[in-house]
Amino acid sequence: MTTKIETYIPLYRKYRPQQFADVVGQEAIVQTLGNAIATSKIAHAYLFCGPRGTGKTSTARIFAKSLNCRQGPTVTPCQECESCTGITRGNALDVVEFDAASNNGVEDARELIENCQFAPMAGRYKVYIIDEVHMLTPQAFNALLKTLEEPPPNVIFIFATTEAHKVLPTIISRCQRFDFTRITVEDIARQLRRIADAEAIRIDDEALMTIARHARGGMRDAVGLLDQVGVIARAQPDITIGRADVSRFIGSLEEDVLIAVTESIADHQASELLSAVGELINRGIEPAQLVKDLTQHFRNLFLVKAAGPSAQARPLGLPEDYFEKLRLQAERFSVEELPQMLEALAGIERNIRASQQTQLWLEVGLLEMAYRQDIHLVKDLARRVEVLESQLAGGAPVPGLASAPAPVSRPASSRPGPASQSAPAPQPVQTAPAQAASPAPAQAVSTPAPAANGNGIPNWHDVVAMVASPPTKALLDQHSFLVEMGSGKLTVGCSSEPILESIKNPTKFFHLQKAVEKYFGQPMTINLILEKNRPDRQAGFPAPPPAPTPESSPPPAPPPAEKNMAPKPEPPPAAKKQEIPQAGPEPEMADDDPPPDVDRPEPVMAGSPGGRTTEPPADSSDASDPDLAEAKKYTVELLQGKLLD
Repeated sequence: MTTKIETYIPLYRKYRPQQFADVVGQEAIVQTLGNAIATSKIAHAYLFCGPRGTGKTSTARIFAKSLNCRQGPTVTPCQECESCTGITRGNALDVVEFDAASNNGVEDARELIENCQFAPMAGRYKVYIIDEVHMLTPQAFNALLKTLEEPPPNVIFIFATTEAHKVLPTIISRCQRFDFTRITVEDIARQLRRIADAEAIRIDDEALMTIARHARGGMRDAVGLLDQVGVIARAQPDITIGRADVSRFIGSLEEDVLIAVTESIADHQASELLSAVGELINRGIEPAQLVKDLTQHFRNLFLVKAAGPSAQARPLGLPEDYFEKLRLQAERFSVEELPQMLEALAGIERNIRASQQTQLWLEVGLLEMAYRQDIHLVKDLARRVEVLESQLAGGAPVPGLASAPAPVSRPASSRPGPASQSAPAPQPVQTAPAQAASPAPAQAVSTPAPAANGNGIPNWHDVVAMVASPPTKALLDQHSFLVEMGSGKLTVGCSSEPILESIKNPTKFFHLQKAVEKYFGQPMTINLILEKNRPDRQAGFPAPPPAPTPESSPPPAPPPAEKNMAPKPEPPPAAKKQEIPQAGPEPEMADDDPPPDVDRPEPVMAGSPGGRTTEPPADSSDASDPDLAEAKKYTVELLQGKLLD
């Protein structure tokens, strides 16, 4: 007794489209190809590209059927003639399906070129369907160029690929390109209902929608999953497959579990969150799967929150009961928080892929989401700074400047100064009325750089001491010195060419910039030069002489002959102070400025022919406009974060 073995045909092959009317979700492409057949405007090469399971190869077969049908060329092939049945079975002589994934060499391309020289044996056209054409090598592509541009009569090439960007532009330019799009969830669910009814599979609409969403726009994946789930209904005809059955079958979590985990995150309940994660891990749920489902859940929350009251379940492809729970849970989060949550989940996914401790990174990431800090709206701060900068650039008064909080007095030791001087007792900053402001007090509210207002020049030791990197600090301390200091600019000398190139290294130069910015309270331009005549670093950089006044004139410049003379012994500090001409009462200094250092050698200016010259007096243009000086002080305090609290 012989037993007949029945071969089961999978549903995705059994219900493959056989004519243009059966193609789902590609109406524009079907209409264009149908019009080309009806008007006899047949091109010699086509390129079908798009995601998997969207109908590229099936459409190519239908197009070949329509061209070679006994009643054709026609948009509706008869499905009965020898050509139609041969294409359906896959053994038609005039339709050659070529797999470029396994035949991707130049020899395969040459063989194809030789075979296409022969005329069709039974049909009107000889059609070459090359699947996964992006797998061809560049040499094989180049071998096809000439034949593809001017093929023999009645020869048509149809290329199909999921990665069109890998196809050479010279090939694409010789083809008519058709982009197949992902099929919508509604169209997939509608087609699944037809197949389920034809196969007597008892399944509800919510389960079909779950399958359609899981297919991600691919009809073949959706039909294959329906075929797997349908085994349950075939074994037990009285059972109707529901959404929970499909979720368990595909390994995704139920909506109630995702909502419970999200509630624990929103309530900052660490114990409940860890308990839920542990239970899911014990059930066999992989951490990567949990993160994937949570990401989809927070994406749905974000869509519902962003859409507001106008959000509906059907356009979003969500079940009605799940949508209502999402609407309630979306009220727990702000519209700014949800993108941050999605970004955090993306980071958890990256950590899980890169580590063996998957559960560890899952728990750490979810706890970080639960104990998230308040989100600062950086765009609001940036807008405020932009308004202030534009108003200061135009000289307009800054709104709210008069009502800004008064600066808090700080001791002189709050910013590093010369180590050899003792810090004076803290004194409050006296702010005079705008109408009584004079040029001298206006310097106390200008930018905090000491060199800009002449209140004191730093010792280079103190600036280098603020460098964060120990190697960079040692290099600068031993082989660099301050040469010149102007308004917002420093010139730093290096003792040798290798030292200069080493300090120009982006990392070392960055540490130097940060130290200078931290010391002076503002960014400054740093110019590195080669200067082998090194001044005394222990005394620091000398303070410039006071600006000349109508009552006093600057001393005459020394004659050129004295530049090469031996330096005279430096007088004691007390004697040197007596030689400095007095220009009236000494201006009042701010509490946070370091005291002036007068016992320092003269600076070496970059590019000076004789070697040593005196630094020009500091620019005091701010002193003539007290409002501008006060506005600049307000901007500095704003950038230092004092007025943002």
